[in-house]
Amino acid sequence: MHIITSCTIRLDDGLCPPRRPDVQRGLDHPHTHGPLNPGDEYRLVFVTDSTTNATSDDITYYNSIVQNEADAILELASLNLTWTAIASTPTVDARDNTGTNPITSSGVPIYTLQGLIIADDNSDLWDHSIQNGINISPTGADLTGVRPWSGSARNGISIPTDSLGYPLNDDTVVGEAGQTNAGWIHRGLSNQTFLRPLFGISTPITVQAPTVPEPGAITLMTIGLVGLGGYSYRRKRKPSPSRVTTGLCTPRPPRSS
Repeated sequence: MHIITSCTIRLDDGLCPPRRPDVQRGLDHPHTHGPLNPGDEYRLVFVTDSTTNATSDDITYYNSIVQNEADAILELASLNLTWTAIASTPTVDARDNTGTNPITSSGVPIYTLQGLIIADDNSDLWDHSIQNGINISPTGADLTGVRPWSGSARNGISIPTDSLGYPLNDDTVVGEAGQTNAGWIHRGLSNQTFLRPLFGISTPITVQAPTVPEPGAITLMTIGLVGLGGYSYRRKRKPSPSRVTTGLCTPRPPRSS
């Protein structure tokens, strides 16, 4: 994985994001197969580099791990997002902890830090499969095959006796990074005392209208995301006939706002 420091593009190919922390361009829209437009929202997911045991039944403990890991990365911290763990305790469902409960909200598209679509919306996230695996960490590491803590059933609801921090059972449900079937969130069981990573998801990001000086080829030095040299899109139900391949740009210091 690498960090892009500049990019030259044509307006008919998409735009690098303007120098604003809440603006990202170049992602494929999961329904229109074109770039996300101003006003559209999306979320990001990753798997943590750090690990923890699953003996605590306090969901805020796991949320803090995910938040701290995102905040340690300049590109993610500059987005000023809240990050939560995709995990369940005996009293908190993963889909409620992350605001992805399809009963209470339809949700927005969800992407990896590589720009790959995970789900079109909340229902798509919890329909027992996702469109691409969640395997990239905030530092850009490929963690395919690791088994993050989950504590959840395939629909994002807690399995209390196998959830994080359940005191009367040593085993907790784990998922698997990189899986696209239901195994991404419910792969098996692991002893609570083992050290494992977590899946993390951001609050929604709203695409703002970029300021474009004139048509043609332009170069922008802007804030982007770790490891996003180019975006691609793959539908799980049918392949997209087109794709957007412009990347996000990432300046290294000074930090922009």
